[in-house]
Amino acid sequence: MRPTHGTARLVRIPSVLPQDKREKEVFWVRALTAKLPALSGVSHKIRPNEDDSHGNHDVIVEMYDDYPIGVQVTELTSELRRKREAIRAGYLKKVVDMLETKNVVFEEKVLVKLLFSAPNPEELNLEKPERIVHAVENEDLNNLPRIIDGGRYRIRLQRVGENDFYVPNTNNVGIDVDFDQVPRCLDTYRKAIDYLVEKKSKSISPWLLVWSLDFWKDKHTFGESLIEYMRSVFATSGFDKLKTASNFGHTCSPVPPGALVGFRRVFQ
Repeated sequence: MRPTHGTARLVRIPSVLPQDKREKEVFWVRALTAKLPALSGVSHKIRPNEDDSHGNHDVIVEMYDDYPIGVQVTELTSELRRKREAIRAGYLKKVVDMLETKNVVFEEKVLVKLLFSAPNPEELNLEKPERIVHAVENEDLNNLPRIIDGGRYRIRLQRVGENDFYVPNTNNVGIDVDFDQVPRCLDTYRKAIDYLVEKKSKSISPWLLVWSLDFWKDKHTFGESLIEYMRSVFATSGFDKLKTASNFGHTCSPVPPGALVGFRRVFQ
């Protein structure tokens, strides 16, 4: 959801980034190969690998006149953000299950967005799903849009018309959860990179693709320092840097703003 200019009205702009893990991995490999001059005009096919377990390739680039290339794809994000996303997914499921248990049905499609404040980034104090459902189940749709203030959380309700839901939903009720921004700094990224290097050290893929949407937001702050750090730590990991694409995409392009860093393994 994004605010329009001049009013408080919100509009929905669906993401072009696939939600499915395999489709997302293929998406980013395709975005990177489009930036590689060596593949310009070269016939090739990109497909997900059926067996991506135990450090195996996530995606395979098939070259019609050469051997296929295996690629591992991973996201650069902080451990705190990973934890938050896991908590968010679990909490969304609990709220949707409670809506179904209490048979809450709206006559029109309504988005219920839960906004939680977390003064301590390491802790999240979430309201019980039962109380959230109780707060919205008897809402008069004629009063929408409106915000329910619960003190340490807020609930924003608004119609979405006949548009599709892009969030978990049941019986015309869509649920979304938003936490305070997770603090981002160079040290946070460095720890995330160290984690990636250790995690991917046993990879058997000749290529490693690292993608990040967060990096796009911070590239003007410490982007060059981050790239230098990645270059230094990966230099001792068996990979050397192949391609950096940190300035492609913008809010109106088919590719979401982000950064890609491709690495090629150095075999001894």
